Amino acid sequence: MLSPEHILQTGFGFRASHILLSALEVGLFTELGKGPRSNRQLRRSLGLSQSAVADLLEPLVALGLLEREGDDAGAVYVNSRESGHFLDRNSPGYLGEVLSQSVAAATSRKSRSFAAGLLAIAAALLAERFDFSRYGTMLDLGSARGLLARAIAARHIHMCCTRLAVPGRQAVDSLPRADVIVTPMILRRFDEAGRAQLLRRAHRALPPGGCLIAIELLAGDDRRRGSALAALLGAESHRNRALSGADLDDDCRAAGFERIELLPLIGPLTATLAYPSN
Repeated sequence: MLSPEHILQTGFGFRASHILLSALEVGLFTELGKGPRSNRQLRRSLGLSQSAVADLLEPLVALGLLEREGDDAGAVYVNSRESGHFLDRNSPGYLGEVLSQSVAAATSRKSRSFAAGLLAIAAALLAERFDFSRYGTMLDLGSARGLLARAIAARHIHMCCTRLAVPGRQAVDSLPRADVIVTPMILRRFDEAGRAQLLRRAHRALPPGGCLIAIELLAGDDRRRGSALAALLGAESHRNRALSGADLDDDCRAAGFERIELLPLIGPLTATLAYPSN
């Protein structure tokens, strides 16, 4: 039997975004980071009316961002594990600001703005999940306004991070030496030959034990079942295409990298970690 559920869920997705951003704006997740709170306690601490709090709490429970303990007047609310880690302003994993920016970008009809929003989230997640402690320098190869370099430097103060612009689809002649080189969603701009050239130059610029981090929206190896989001954002021009994990693995090995690992970030957005020989 045909059902409109998927269409309605997609069409009303803006409602979930509005609720989430409203909760971030009033500091709901940060307040709940202090411990369980009742409806009445939240009204008092956040300075909101009863209806305003009610409009947030139950929808957030339904979305899985809050948990409710008890019923009726005795109910108290707590953050879900994910909300406590990523939406509490006092948490080291806080993504509230970049989430707000990316949602605003996603409402734009320009896929480039949407990609910038995704990259903001990717930068925050990479800063949290990748072990930068054994490295000292990083080259951000082409992120807008050095967004990625700034995110890494803010989280890992021992890192010296620089940015090098990559104009259009033109590969640079050479790259400066760095312990870590990050290509933030730029490899999809290049055809196979251009991508191979850039990866070879990155390999030469890395010291033994260094790491190339290629952030891309990865399609499935069978592109008929690949990520629609990856294909959509990869279609900014007829020369762009969504890469698969197999594509990047083959390209990195052809450039001289010996060990390849995948670090999932969010959805199809993945960091491919490529290590040269020691």
